[in-house]
Amino acid sequence: IASISVFLTILNGTITSVLQTKYQMGRASLAVVVGKIATVAYMAFVIFYLYPDNIAKGFDHLIIAGVIGAVINLLQTHYYVRKITPIKPRFDLDLWKRIIKESLPYGIALLLSTLYFRIDSVVILFTRGQEELGLYAPAMKLLEQMTILPLYFMISNLPILSKSVDNKDGKHREIINNSFTALAAMSVPMAIGGAILAYPLVESPQRGNAQQ
Repeated sequence: IASISVFLTILNGTITSVLQTKYQMGRASLAVVVGKIATVAYMAFVIFYLYPDNIAKGFDHLIIAGVIGAVINLLQTHYYVRKITPIKPRFDLDLWKRIIKESLPYGIALLLSTLYFRIDSVVILFTRGQEELGLYAPAMKLLEQMTILPLYFMISNLPILSKSVDNKDGKHREIINNSFTALAAMSVPMAIGGAILAYPLVESPQRGNAQQ
């Protein structure tokens, strides 16, 4: 069931690129929000009304909730994209080869980035044990969440940056400079706030689990 949600998310990400190139990511964000609201609403229905006393039966429905949200997200994104360009499945091997060739460096970079953020936990598990991994994992999870905002910020700049490079108007330097300035300004309060709230953020969930 969960694989269906992954498949629908991949399809949605594919057609969302059309909105990205047309600088209409507000519509894509709206579709994501509506899908998440549907997911949470169905989860609440399952937890409080459908199976309030049967966790085993309700668990499958919680996974189905993710599928429902992904379907609604895809349908809404598809509706917006069809206003820009028609969408229909077709086989074009030459186009596939060209896309794979051009996107391969970016894919390798994403793969290495994923390994970078995952291999450390495996190394700690086998070299230091589960206890130290349990101390390390919450901090890394918080770090991963904090990197999402800069990542999305740079992804949103890609269409403008690519257009500037293609037009050779020289504005890409200004875009990169402004992006760096914004990220630097963003990182200062995140670093200060992270240093101040580091222990409370890590200890609160662990204290709650210990009480349970």
